[in-house]
Amino acid sequence: RKVAEKNLAAQAEFAKQVLDSTDAHMAVVGPDGAILAFNTAWRRFAEENNGGPESSWGVGANYFTRFSEDWGDVTNAEEAFLGIRKVQRGEMNQFELDYPCHNPAGQERWFLMRVSPLEGREGAVLVSHIDITERRRAEEAVRESEKRFRFLTETMDDIVWTMDMSF
Repeated sequence: RKVAEKNLAAQAEFAKQVLDSTDAHMAVVGPDGAILAFNTAWRRFAEENNGGPESSWGVGANYFTRFSEDWGDVTNAEEAFLGIRKVQRGEMNQFELDYPCHNPAGQERWFLMRVSPLEGREGAVLVSHIDITERRRAEEAVRESEKRFRFLTETMDDIVWTMDMSF
């Protein structure tokens, strides 16, 4: 029995280390919206972004109350809430949402929220937030480049064509 308990504790510690090794902000949210667990990245993000005391964002806090105006732009809050609830009820296998988020200094960042059901816990979900700011900036740079190229080609009096020289 002691060996089994030791193995179980080792597995739990390993699972915690795996979750703490990712840079995604992750939390387990129960059927009632209460945060059941979170990883190190979640803690770091909350502390760095004026998250208030741990009781407001940690275990036992209601995840859905974080969709309040004091955390900035809540444009996507209703969509996020409904998506999470659909996953909790089993109406969706997964929910994803890109959303903007500003840090206390006013710097705009973008995150991808991904919600998945937690195996073995009916109504509980794993909510992760992945910083996709650099990807969004690169996408915007490509759009701007395409816009400039389109403007250039549409306003030129000369004929423009492209040629594949890879043969």
